[in-house]
Amino acid sequence: MRLLILLLLFALSFSQRVKVLYSNGKVEVVDTRKTPLSVLRTRPDVIYVEPPIKLELLDDIAYSSSVAIRGSGNYSFSINTQSGQRLSILAGGASVSFSGSCSGSSINNLTYTDGTLNLSVYSSFDWRLIVQSFGKNLQLSDISTTAYYIGTGAVNTGRTGRNVIIGVIDTGIDWCHPAFRRSDGSSKILYYYVPETNTEYTKTQIEQFISQGRCDGDYHGHGTHVAGIASYIAPDADLIVVRIDEIDLFDTYIIQGLQYLRNKKNSLGKPMVVNMSLGTHFGPHDGTGMLDRAIANLSGNGFVVVAAAGNEGDKKLYAKVSGISSTVSVRLSSPDPEGNVIDG
Repeated sequence: MRLLILLLLFALSFSQRVKVLYSNGKVEVVDTRKTPLSVLRTRPDVIYVEPPIKLELLDDIAYSSSVAIRGSGNYSFSINTQSGQRLSILAGGASVSFSGSCSGSSINNLTYTDGTLNLSVYSSFDWRLIVQSFGKNLQLSDISTTAYYIGTGAVNTGRTGRNVIIGVIDTGIDWCHPAFRRSDGSSKILYYYVPETNTEYTKTQIEQFISQGRCDGDYHGHGTHVAGIASYIAPDADLIVVRIDEIDLFDTYIIQGLQYLRNKKNSLGKPMVVNMSLGTHFGPHDGTGMLDRAIANLSGNGFVVVAAAGNEGDKKLYAKVSGISSTVSVRLSSPDPEGNVIDG
């Protein structure tokens, strides 16, 4: 706890934008160059001031390329594989051994030939496996036990997203990519916004960039990937993209981006669903964190925020110490290079 407090105080000393929780439950991002911390601390309606917290990009799991398998105790099953296929198996609450038509030393990265992969799960409790397939789509008939596609299968419902806006908060978008162009050549992207610099590009400007061959809307690629999946599922939906570079992926910018999208939803008069394929291990994860509160404040009829749950359900990320009657020492063997070590 002492380490966390020191980190927060250090961040507060150097942050230009902080999150402020008011007595009415609202969360706001405040620029301390305009409203100093000394002023905020004297306001009776200010409950809490928190520095920016950096989030991480989270991987996408595409429908029909990934399945979930649930079970309890020890269990064995098989998967029919194809040449050139690669599987990554995330094992939550269990250990897994494998044999058969594969090469590789870890279940996180196995390459296959035509044949059968045999898997044995060992656990004293309930467990869940997520099997991600690359190179070839998984079919439920390839698996010898009951499995479920991850995703809603929305692409198969016949709904196209017409008159709906998809908001994407991510690393940007490659507006030149054909996935984001309509049949008449016009762009699906209505606006592109950068909270850090308060820069906004309109659809007209984006189409000018495309005609000029200027395709610098996403240097990372993660945002283009995420927006591409959304546009595939809802090909008639419009897009509004909030770009936050990976090195600046702070929740203060995310909250500003959410407020921007909410304002656009109101001014355009169309329903909007916002995708955030990102997350963090900081905070209580019970709805009382500052970002959680901001999302709750902004959400409502016609404005839905969808945030990723994480990619690390198979990893041991949390620890609990109970019955403390004296000083307890905790040894950290491999701290996160970002400094996200302890929160508690």
